[in-house]
Amino acid sequence: MANFLMLVLMSVIEPLFGSESIDLGTFGPVFSVEEDNMIAALKRKLQLLEEAGKLEALKEQWKQKIKERFKRPQAVAGISTTVEARSFHHDPTLIIAHDIQTPKGDYLARKGDKLNPLLVMKPEKGFLFINGDDVDQIEFSKQHLETFDVVLVAGSPLDAETQLNVPVFFDQGGFLTTHYGIKQVPALLSVDHNLLLIREVKP
Repeated sequence: MANFLMLVLMSVIEPLFGSESIDLGTFGPVFSVEEDNMIAALKRKLQLLEEAGKLEALKEQWKQKIKERFKRPQAVAGISTTVEARSFHHDPTLIIAHDIQTPKGDYLARKGDKLNPLLVMKPEKGFLFINGDDVDQIEFSKQHLETFDVVLVAGSPLDAETQLNVPVFFDQGGFLTTHYGIKQVPALLSVDHNLLLIREVKP
């Protein structure tokens, strides 16, 4: 889990440090959000559903949908099985957008400084992105479990964990594959010196 969280953290902080926020001011009039009216309307709707005897059935539908989504998250769009293998590097270096100081005024980093997270800490394992519904990709994963953590782009994490007997993660919303430019799976992400190496391979 810690290994996977490190990958997510790297992908989150990179764009944050690599860009500066700009105050563009206010355009047009500003209106207050009538939250009270909205909440009252929702409460009234729930009350009507309860009076009609439909609220419990609706709750059960919600529960079922949550269970289904937990067991099988929505597949990442735009990811296909590898047709033509390719490999490329990703540079995780951060460019500090503004000075970072301690409460005492000491500088931890100055604007424009570059920081490569891989110089501070490297993941213990690489990451293998696969389609959990593809039997060939599941079998391919079994050959790499010692050196790669498995991340699904489609399929059921629970089913994959049963088949592989290891923790399996899911790329919710395609956040990681989008950030690292992954278009095909299986894809192996590993450290290559101070860069990340992504290899889209055939299972």
